[in-house]
Amino acid sequence: MRGGRALPSRAREPFPQSRRSRGASSASSLPAESVLERQLQTGAREISGLDISSAQVKTLSAYCRLISRWNRSYNLVSARTLPEIVPRHILDALSLFSFLPSAACRILDLGTGAGLPGLPLAVVHSECRFTLLDRSRKKTRFVRQAKLDLGLPNVEIVTGDAAHYRADPFQCIVARAVGPVAGLVRCSRHLIAAGGVYLLPKGSEVEPELQGLPQGWDAEIESIKNWHNRSLGRTVVVLRPPGTEAEAA
Repeated sequence: MRGGRALPSRAREPFPQSRRSRGASSASSLPAESVLERQLQTGAREISGLDISSAQVKTLSAYCRLISRWNRSYNLVSARTLPEIVPRHILDALSLFSFLPSAACRILDLGTGAGLPGLPLAVVHSECRFTLLDRSRKKTRFVRQAKLDLGLPNVEIVTGDAAHYRADPFQCIVARAVGPVAGLVRCSRHLIAAGGVYLLPKGSEVEPELQGLPQGWDAEIESIKNWHNRSLGRTVVVLRPPGTEAEAA
């Protein structure tokens, strides 16, 4: 599987400087950098076990600005959600930190898109190796550039489809907004290590997605904070293949 060619740092941005403001709306602009950093610091305090440094906060803030700059031509996230990028995308991704197995040293992010949740987790979990997989060359082109600009040596980017991707099994697989749980398992179970775990952020109505799981798979549904809308439930499906025992709390 061959990934898209990485862009040189600071080279060939999606739009030339003279065209950046054309067609841009106020809905697509980010808050001030100080506001972004304050949102990140405040939110991180509410995530169990996460001790975020000021350098990591600045890296995540820079990542938000990269998404904003590339979003007009790469459609990385919805323009209407861009002003809420920290709670809706970054803090939502970091919520998985509390569920990462302590023994997981290799983590796969399936359908990473703009690098979510893999890149934020890689920033705060630098001792782990993250592989970010997506079938879209456009998306992986952005993620490669983000890796370079943010200086993340613990990240590998692969362009391809999960069903055809081959690698040593991963101790943990994360996937955000990729599709129904049962279908995701069918196309990727060859990539999960014995004793491994899937972490799948979902909404409140996730039970129907679990009906088609292969026999013997164990699924737990844990509540997590909805950083954008407190009235709507947010969950994470903690999914283990047959023969896997849950880690002791």
